[in-house]
This record gives sequence, structure tokens and C-alpha cells, in this order.
Amino acid sequence: MNIPVIGNRLRAWFFVTLLALSFVLTGLAQKGVPVQEPQQQAPQSAPSQETQSGQPPPPKPEAEHHLTQAEAEQLFKSVDEILAFVSKDTGLPIKEPVKRKLVTREEVGRFLEERMKDDKDTEKLERSEASLKKFRLLPKDFDLRPFLVTLMKEQVAGYYDPKTKTVNLLDWVAAEEQKPVMAHELTHALQDQNYGMEKWMEAGDKPKSIQEEIEQDERRAAREAVIEGQGMIVLLDYMMRPQGIRVTDAPLLVQALRQGMNLQVPDSPVFSNAPLFLRDSMLFPYSSGMDFVLQVELKRGNRGGFASVLQTPPTTTRNILEPETYLAKETIPNLKVADFDKLLGKSWQRWDYGFMGEYDIQLLFKQWGDATKPEPALPGVSQPPTDDISPTWRGGYYVSYKKPDTKPPANGKLDTANLALVYVSKWASPQAAKLFADGYGKALAKRYKKVSVTKSMAEGTRGEWSTEEGPVIIETRGDLVVLSESFDPSTFDKLRDAALAELKQ
Repeated sequence: MNIPVIGNRLRAWFFVTLLALSFVLTGLAQKGVPVQEPQQQAPQSAPSQETQSGQPPPPKPEAEHHLTQAEAEQLFKSVDEILAFVSKDTGLPIKEPVKRKLVTREEVGRFLEERMKDDKDTEKLERSEASLKKFRLLPKDFDLRPFLVTLMKEQVAGYYDPKTKTVNLLDWVAAEEQKPVMAHELTHALQDQNYGMEKWMEAGDKPKSIQEEIEQDERRAAREAVIEGQGMIVLLDYMMRPQGIRVTDAPLLVQALRQGMNLQVPDSPVFSNAPLFLRDSMLFPYSSGMDFVLQVELKRGNRGGFASVLQTPPTTTRNILEPETYLAKETIPNLKVADFDKLLGKSWQRWDYGFMGEYDIQLLFKQWGDATKPEPALPGVSQPPTDDISPTWRGGYYVSYKKPDTKPPANGKLDTANLALVYVSKWASPQAAKLFADGYGKALAKRYKKVSVTKSMAEGTRGEWSTEEGPVIIETRGDLVVLSESFDPSTFDKLRDAALAELKQ
């Protein structure tokens, strides 16, 4: 359930860093960390003038400055200098010059819209939107696609396009402000030159089954955190070069920056007003990816978080959130996906499916808030924070279906009342599975308008609820949890049996 949709990330290959840069400067300034900030032109002061009421007139909006030819040429010259810095900082060799291009707002807008329009996962995006709304990670009336285009237009601050092998610079942003961003983007250029990032990001051959696609989905999420995390580390190293230090010399800097990333950004109203799920998902590859690369470097030494990680990348968001699991080469077997299609028959149309990783669990519980906080930890459960049981995750997937006799939506958007889903997950222990099941059940009152308990989980290993969209059933079997929403009890029993039988093979 990864950014920006459950089951599949949007694969538009532009690298957004204005948001990250704003957070860098804000976070560091608040912590008093000495860095060389980009120089900004001071606005010219206008003569003092008052209205008849004695109050000064409202300030006139400043005309947007566009780079002159001379400024653009100087910015282009700095590409090679910064690329040399990036190569030295990462240990990734320069294999060829990087093309550079100055783009306008209009060109960026067209680029983003075309990528959204042509993206091979457009249909998957629309289908996954329904699952997001079923989990109540997005409001039911939310229109995801146009919002994403608007959001990206707000946040883009230069991008590297691997299709054209070009770093695109913005003609409306001061040259000095773009240089730290360029360090981030040129990191992507060297990643691409050395490892072919489009193919690398595919994380394997074209999937031949739901099982393979679900597994590939989580690998992609982890790999995106790697490439963005590396870009963030280089950005910080570039900003600290006047002090002659790297992030590994001041690891608390990353902690300060991650705290800064939780701030609202006044000049980013679209981002600030986005649903929590989208804001958190957008930050994940930058924030958690940055910390992952730092922790690996601290263990392996400088540059240890670059080539070696690209050669042997993490496979799960658990590796990203808990770098020690990556360093220890921990492997978690993927759960085998049951053939629910065959069981349900042709009257049920499979609508969406996806992996549910450790990050997804963390985000679910963050979204649902206090309603999901478990009771004090039970014996045998590792001790994560009481409001975060995600470290006890050991696998999971979901599949959703359009209900029978439901007409296909004309606009591609299926109402959640016409969607049913089944979710299977594995946990570190039976106690951890019980904590998850209890938390999921508690959150139902926050997710549905009408909820009533028909069978309490306190009575055993199974709980049942009625909602305005149909039954919700949660059942634990040892360290496994099987749950469904909007399937009737007899159908749930068949789904559960199929899921458990597949896991025993």
C-alpha cells in the first residue's frame, strides 16, 4: 500500500525536491545547525506610503523573476562542478556528461500531465483509489488523479529525466537556490548512468502472476526509498561542504531534519492540505530513505550506503524502517496468495490487490489515530511504542472485488459500498496478531458512520461487526490474521479457508 496508491506507486519518473529542500532549511534553522543557505535576492523596498485611513497599503505581489541568459549560462556551468562533487561524495563514477535544459512552468506542467496520462499504471491508479477509500485513507469524495497533478506542480523543483538523460532546471527559481536541488538530481543521474534506474526500479522481470506483482510492489517501494534517501544525503553533504563535513560526521542532523519534515509548509498549501496518507507517503522515501542510507553508512563507512546498496538493494519497507534488518540480511518469506478468483467465481470481478508492508501498517495506525492504540503489551510481544505495532509485522496482502450486479462506474471510480476486500497478514507472535486485530477492530468506529458489534473479539479469536457497507469480520489463527470487509460470513469462511490452505503448502 505504497505512495501514492495502495498496491502500486505512481511511476512518473520525475524527482521532486523543492519540498525536501524547504524542509531541510526549515529543520536545520530551527535546530540552529550552521549551514550555508542558498543566497536569495533581497526584495527592493518601495517608498513608504499610507492610505487615507493611516494604514499602509497592502503589498503588491512581486513579479516572478525569470533567469536571464547570463544567469542560465552560469547555472549550466555549475552542473559539471556539482556533478564532480556528487561523484566524489557517492563513489559513483561519471560515465558521460549530463545533458541540461532550462524549462518553464508551462513545460513542467505539460511534462507532469503527460506522464500522468501516459503512465502504464493509470488504470491501476484509478482502481487502487477505491481501495484507499475503503481503508478510509482517502475521503470518499476525493479525486486523486487531478490532485496529484496539482500537488506535483506545486512541489517540483528541478528533475532528472532518465528517458532523455537530462537534468531539467527551472527558469523561475534563483540559480543559487537550485544548486542544492541539483546535487540531489545529479545523484539520480549517476545512479542512472551506473545502474540504469528505470530497469533497476522495476525490481525484476515483468510479473506473470498476482503473486509476483504483489511482491514486486514492495521491492519497488524499498528501492524508491533508496534512491531518494541517497539524493537527500548528497544534498545535505553539499550544503555542509563549507564546514568540510559530511552527514556521517553529524548524524543528529538527520534527526533534526526528519523532525522538520513534520512541519506545515506555508508556501506549499496543496501539500499542507493533502490527506495525511498522501503527505506521509510522499515524505517516506525522502525521510525514511535518508535515515536508512545514513545508518548503513555509519555501519559500513563513508559511501557504504551507495554502490553496495544499489547492487544489493533492500527488499521491504521493513528494511528501510529498520536498517538493522537489512544489515543482518534478514529475509521474510512472502505469503502465498490464495486463488480467491476461482473461489468467488465470475460474478465477482477482481478490482485491486497489493502488498501490505511494515510501512503500510505504520501508516494505517497513524491515520486511524488513538482509536487503534492497543492495551499494554502482552507477554511475549516485542516492545514497540504502544501506538505502533508495525515492527511485529511479518507479511501481508489484500485483494478487493467489485460486488456482483454492480454496474461498472462510468468514470472509473467505484463507490466503496460496492467494493469488498479480504486482507491476510502474518505477525511475529500470536500476541502480536491479537494486538493488530484488536486495533483494526477499534478503528472501525472511526471509519464507518454506522457500526455495531455482532460478535466481540473478547469472546474468542473472531470478531464481527455490521456497518452501512456490510459485515466486517476479523479472525486470528495463531500468528495469522484474516479479515474481510463487505463479504457475508459464509463467504468469509471460504476465503479464510482458502488463505490458510495456501499458507500450509
